[in-house]
Amino acid sequence: MLRLFNKLGEQGWIANKEHFKKIEGTEFFEFKNFQIRMPCYFLPGNLVVITHGFRKKGERIPPSEIDRAARIKEEDIVRSQNQREE
Repeated sequence: MLRLFNKLGEQGWIANKEHFKKIEGTEFFEFKNFQIRMPCYFLPGNLVVITHGFRKKGERIPPSEIDRAARIKEEDIVRSQNQREE
């Protein structure tokens, strides 16, 4: 995974969809390495926020993992707004 993070940082994108792709029907992307998945999203300024990691055991990403990524993103946005107000 570290190799993928470095490649994204150096080149700005990972063209190989076997290692990095958009999660269909969502605003999230995922880093992929064998069964390990790490959903992420982009912020302005080319920042990437990785929400969490999980082991994908079936064909599709469990909806609960997508819901978790969305919940983490929302919590992060609220926390960032609160810090700016302080």
